[in-house]
Amino acid sequence: MKRRFHRKNKKISRTEGGSLLYVIFFVTLLSILSCGYMAASKYHIRAALKNRAYMEARLTARMIHNSFCEAVRMGESEALGLLMDEFENDSSDLEADEENDDIDKENDIDEELEDKEYMTVGEGSYTDENGDPCTVRIRLKAYPVRGTAFVDTWTKTGGFSMHLESEVPLGDAENIP
Repeated sequence: MKRRFHRKNKKISRTEGGSLLYVIFFVTLLSILSCGYMAASKYHIRAALKNRAYMEARLTARMIHNSFCEAVRMGESEALGLLMDEFENDSSDLEADEENDDIDKENDIDEELEDKEYMTVGEGSYTDENGDPCTVRIRLKAYPVRGTAFVDTWTKTGGFSMHLESEVPLGDAENIP
């Protein structure tokens, strides 16, 4: 025979519903943890995208800088050619001034022009494959008697500004255009 218990006949104990409180507590804890995980994931995704943009900007700056330095080192830079022409003009002017002296002209001219700095600055801009603007400024300082040049490159791309600098040996200065 089945017995039916009516609510008013049943006694409620203090232990009933305790497991339901644990379930509610764990569901709440799980929701808090999942919201925290989503927020952390969103932060890491943004950081990864920014890091990727930074790496691309850095790579672009390095490629521009290294290609210009290589052109200077190989004597294929038009900017260096202009500076070398200016150096040749200064050398010719000093030779003309010292024609009447008995001093060794070659060494005297080298001493005179050793600390002379020849400098030029170029700027340009372009749009990269993503459609983002990129601006570049390159400063070339040459010391032909010493056989060295200094290249400073400022690049602004992808929201990042980069500055790179290098000392470049000129090699054979007579072969520079």
